[in-house]
Amino acid sequence: MNTTALQSLSTGINAIYQSLGLSPNETDKKELTQSILGSAQEALVISKRAKEVGNLYNEINATGDEDAAKGFREIIQSQVSDLNSTGINNFVNMGKEAVAEDQTDSFAGLLSSAHDLNEAGNTTLSTSLVNEAGNTFSKYGLDLAMEFAGAAQHILDTEYEETTSKSSTLEQFITTWKGIRSQEKSDEEIADDLAAFAATTKTLGASGFEDYFSNINENLSNGLDISDFV
Repeated sequence: MNTTALQSLSTGINAIYQSLGLSPNETDKKELTQSILGSAQEALVISKRAKEVGNLYNEINATGDEDAAKGFREIIQSQVSDLNSTGINNFVNMGKEAVAEDQTDSFAGLLSSAHDLNEAGNTTLSTSLVNEAGNTFSKYGLDLAMEFAGAAQHILDTEYEETTSKSSTLEQFITTWKGIRSQEKSDEEIADDLAAFAATTKTLGASGFEDYFSNINENLSNGLDISDFV
């Protein structure tokens, strides 16, 4: 790797930490050193991505949603040593398009949901939520990704009799969404099913989620067309 590429990457990485108000510890520094052991071209790509992360954070911070800003920092800090991964690329591209399409608030809602889960100790579920939103965005576009995020936020905002129901219900929702997304149908048909699923989910209360998700999963398992069930 040439010196210019290495310096560019180092500058970009440091910019992320500074813009997010973070300070890399010795473990972070070791991971970041390992992450730059690629080609000069890869280093420049990662450096560009680092600057995009900083710009996107500024947009989120400008909304005044502190939970969204915290969620953003948590997501980036957990992935900062691998800025060229599919997950982080989907996340940043989704955020950039949300800003460009005046859907920053919807994207911020996703970040707030991720932070709520992290704060409750459900870090794995938080990661699953963000990754599935990114995967949906990559395949079906921003609108459907934000519908997914909105339905997830509705589940988290709903009142439950037991605190454990919230996380288990969200996990079941994500699993069902993935099952619908994996059907052997045209992309247009799957997108229609996903949109209908999200819309119905938003109309339900705590007592309706489990039966609805279980019914769809049962029909998926039996290889049935679920268009009439969502």
